[in-house]
Amino acid sequence: IGNDFKLLVKLLLSIIDLQHRGTSKHEDIDWIAKANSMMPAAFSALFDGDPDQFIQRICRDMKLMDVVFAMGSAPYDRFFPDSPWAKSDGSKREIMLGPQGIQKFVHVALQRM
Repeated sequence: IGNDFKLLVKLLLSIIDLQHRGTSKHEDIDWIAKANSMMPAAFSALFDGDPDQFIQRICRDMKLMDVVFAMGSAPYDRFFPDSPWAKSDGSKREIMLGPQGIQKFVHVALQRM
């Protein structure tokens, strides 16, 4: 699953990295599997750093925050009124495992902005 979303993960990692001072090096791993295996707070803690308020303001002013928010709401819009993560019988939507992992990146990006 992870390779299908590799470019999207790379984009979101870049957006997250913009939000704090310094540089970050990220392992070349299956980030989707890692995101899906962790609770949201623990996943978010992987990206701690001193905030760069100037860049954060630019991201908000340039509407990057709006774009990232739209990414986060897209699965809900697609499956409305049902859950994007589970079928009506409660079983997982296997096709949504990638987007479910991406959601954690989206949440971290929004938290950092």
